[in-house]
Amino acid sequence: MAETLSLSPPDGFVVQGDIELSTVQNGAVLPARGATLFGAVFDPMTFDMVMATIGSSGRETIVDVGPTTGQFAVRLFPADLAGQSTVDLTLTAMSSSGSGVLPAEISYSFSVAPAMDGIEQALGRIGFGATEETFQRVQSIGFEAYVREQLEPDTVDDTAFMSTDPEGLMDTSANNNQLPDRIMAYNVNYAAFSARQLREVMTLFWSNHFHAVPTDGSSNLSELAEWQGYRERAFSTFGELLRFSAENPNMMAFLDNQDSVFNNLNQNYARELLELHTVGVDGGYGEDDIDPVARVFTGWDRERVDNTDPPVDVFVFKSQDFRSNGTVRRQYHDPDDKTIPFLGVTIQGREDQEGFQEGVELLEILAMHPSTQAFVCSKLAKVFVSDSPDAKYVSACVAAWASSGGQVKDFVEAILLHPDYLSDVDNRRNKVKTPYEFAVSYLRTFSPGYMVTGQSNLEGFLRSFFTNVVSDAGMNMVRYPVPTGFKETSSTWTSTGVLIEEQRGMIGRVRDSDSRYDIDLDMTQTIAAAGLETAEEVAAYLLGLASVENYSQSEFDTLVAELKGDDGVFEPNLQDEDRALERALGLIVSLPSFKMQ
Repeated sequence: MAETLSLSPPDGFVVQGDIELSTVQNGAVLPARGATLFGAVFDPMTFDMVMATIGSSGRETIVDVGPTTGQFAVRLFPADLAGQSTVDLTLTAMSSSGSGVLPAEISYSFSVAPAMDGIEQALGRIGFGATEETFQRVQSIGFEAYVREQLEPDTVDDTAFMSTDPEGLMDTSANNNQLPDRIMAYNVNYAAFSARQLREVMTLFWSNHFHAVPTDGSSNLSELAEWQGYRERAFSTFGELLRFSAENPNMMAFLDNQDSVFNNLNQNYARELLELHTVGVDGGYGEDDIDPVARVFTGWDRERVDNTDPPVDVFVFKSQDFRSNGTVRRQYHDPDDKTIPFLGVTIQGREDQEGFQEGVELLEILAMHPSTQAFVCSKLAKVFVSDSPDAKYVSACVAAWASSGGQVKDFVEAILLHPDYLSDVDNRRNKVKTPYEFAVSYLRTFSPGYMVTGQSNLEGFLRSFFTNVVSDAGMNMVRYPVPTGFKETSSTWTSTGVLIEEQRGMIGRVRDSDSRYDIDLDMTQTIAAAGLETAEEVAAYLLGLASVENYSQSEFDTLVAELKGDDGVFEPNLQDEDRALERALGLIVSLPSFKMQ
């Protein structure tokens, strides 16, 4: 497996001759998907440009030399490496002045790895965007260890994020009508800046799978508790998640189960429990199964707790109401036996508070049903693999589910650590980011850590950002009234309208420095910290982060030109290049490589 290359040149590199590479040595193995090779010249006052000649493709390119560092970067693309077992590279240091300076030349020969290294690709699926720290972590411990670490989120050092008091961002005393967007600002903060990235991906997945939003008269605080609950249970068991969803006050109101009582059934929750949450529409149930399932959950309800501001709803189970003389005033729960044909089981009826156990028993059966396993594993494979995943990933997930008793950690691991996961080239760059993934990946990738504490109005910024980028593109998770949630497949997010709204909102946030809640990124500081000086170095660095090292030559060349601007000069160590960097970020968010996973 090819090594994950550095996104920036090494610190303290000393040039031994007139010119040489700094990140790789002669004979190194390069990944077939391309690589950025950093180097330096001994005397940048003499040599201010380097011509690179790639022997296999015959391509020639001239790159700048940093006037203070002497550094340069050459990007090799898949076309330079395709079909080659080795590739030759000749670097020639030259002077643009043409003042009789003799060129200095050096040649390298590299091995080319088969097109199997999918580490960078995978990082775009198990998190909301790579950072240089992410690349370094994976390179340090390996992909398998990184996945296992992410599957145990409590072992992931999240001190830097938690020290910013992310819980304090959520002002629960705000007007109830404002809470939905504030809740999403709270979640965007976690998704963008927490180091526990796989947990955030799963939090979004479970919230969408068990989709419910506050309805008229219900408390928006229940929505916050729901997201927090899925975050806490992200890697528990499916059975625990299913029960948490079933007892969610939002779900009670959203799917009308609060109105389902003995002799007056409402079938909405029962139907969606089977179709959307467990066995799926093709899971084998029929219309004659809906009624007994609905009767199992009669009496599952919610109540308002009024001693909070705003008031909050909690789950309750109601069996009966009694009059003052002890006679039954109203029967909520149906205490009779319920036979569910497609399951081949009869749920024994129970009286009084014991009736609650009927629902618990049925949820446990559904959680381990083979159709539930296949349905949910198929959805997970669409998230992590492709819109039409190979059956082997679903089968591995189902097998791990069955053998582990439904441990989420185990069946997610079965997909991510499948022997073919990193080498399956058919799954490369074949998924489109949802508007939420698109927006959060930008924040995570290009917002330095200090932004979490440095933004004067972080909650307002994140709320405005979510509304103008995600919600306007049609993906407001806390206001979406359809119980299906949002589809995992890309076709949902490739319409012209969605793409235009994403670009309009994002570019406005990136480039509008007068906006009240602008992103306010000091990219000059970020570039300096990465030790970069030339347009080619910066373009490779930014695109490497934005696309997890998968971008085209045309995108690279376009970004280099954008950085250099009309005067053809980009020198961040010698002059203010903030506007050039803002232009570059505005361009990146419109590139196909950033939109793709």
